[in-house]
Amino acid sequence: MSWETLIKHNHNSKDNKDTAEIDKIFASVFEQPDGKKVLDYLDSIITDSTVAPTGDSNYLWHFEGQRYLIRQIKNRIKRGKNG
Repeated sequence: MSWETLIKHNHNSKDNKDTAEIDKIFASVFEQPDGKKVLDYLDSIITDSTVAPTGDSNYLWHFEGQRYLIRQIKNRIKRGKNG
């Protein structure tokens, strides 16, 4: 994928509309009591955990992928609330 394709993709109004809609859905789902419990649980097992200095690098990369996903969820919730 080229930079031009990425730039064009980011400026596509349909994609922006779809993104805004998904953000609102994330906010709606995770603002419900059960959704908050799920997000709190994921935070407790992923975000609040650490890897030992002697840990395998593959485990570290896996763990960072999980943290990335939590950040994506939280960012979508925030954008969905702020519309």
